[in-house]
Amino acid sequence: MTLKTYSLVPLLAFAAMIVPSANSVPLSPGGSAALPTDVENGTLVGFMAIPFADRQFSGGFNEAVFLEGGGTYDFAYQVQVQSASTDVMGLTLTDFTEVQADVVDTNALAPFSVGNVSLTTASRTSAGDAISAAFATPIAAGGTSDVLLVRTNATSFDQLGFLSVNESSGTTIGGTGGIFEPIAPAATVPEPASLPVLGVALLGLGAMWRRRATS
Repeated sequence: MTLKTYSLVPLLAFAAMIVPSANSVPLSPGGSAALPTDVENGTLVGFMAIPFADRQFSGGFNEAVFLEGGGTYDFAYQVQVQSASTDVMGLTLTDFTEVQADVVDTNALAPFSVGNVSLTTASRTSAGDAISAAFATPIAAGGTSDVLLVRTNATSFDQLGFLSVNESSGTTIGGTGGIFEPIAPAATVPEPASLPVLGVALLGLGAMWRRRATS
């Protein structure tokens, strides 16, 4: 008898693709979490550096999109401060509605600048649209935050999002549109599992009735 052998390499590769990083923290609507640190292994597909200035804050926002091996996108954001008349304590992003999101604090991620202020916690609104992250300390003039990395299940994206920075009270002190944001994947409607089973059962009953009728 000939025994067939099967390689586990494709199965292990597929499992590695769908299992999230051990350091990823899921951020569900209405939830909050302490941010772990991790690295980004996806392929860079987009990067923008956006200067910003108003009466209370001047600096810029860096953002990027990375494509993962499974076809999903990760989104990365950073704040740089040139001058501020108030404490720059965090950032807020939209729109993440109906998107699964895992959050990570990362640093020294190309092509971003190296940060000198880490991100400590992240929270998400109950509607799931906005994600906020808090800095460990206020960012002083000349300072740069670490990168907030948001891993998602999105398979496409656009530039209709909004990024803002917040002071200690949570009040927005500056922001800009044109930010990379994920597009929620289309909902799939699975075929009810009971229909094939019901069909087999009806065929069996029909065959039984035919046998009884001919006996």
